[in-house]
Amino acid sequence: MDAFADAIREGARAGITPLRPLAIAESRVAPDIAVMEVVTADGIIVCLRHGLDAGEDSTTLFLGGALGGLSGPAHGLYHTVGRRLGGVRIHYRKPGHLEDCLFDVLLVQHLLSRRGVERVALVGHSF
Repeated sequence: MDAFADAIREGARAGITPLRPLAIAESRVAPDIAVMEVVTADGIIVCLRHGLDAGEDSTTLFLGGALGGLSGPAHGLYHTVGRRLGGVRIHYRKPGHLEDCLFDVLLVQHLLSRRGVERVALVGHSF
């Protein structure tokens, strides 16, 4: 099931402009960390990927709270856990806007599914 594609179809039927990636830029910043920027007409979703190599079929998505950010609670918990277990940290286009943040998560999950990731676990707080 592709929740992102379903949500986009439903939104289009209701007259809502769909969220689509215009470009995806990715670069390694460390041997086990890559920055992935998903450019949309409505802003940029910034992600940090930890240890997600081709062929992996599952990952964890680390989601910031209502204020966004990549570090998570507890003085950088997402960084610590991401480096140890792998996963993707997501910074929203519009922190604090629940519906937009949800679409950001669905879009990143959709893009990962196109790379072969079939299962994701969500870790988040404060929304």
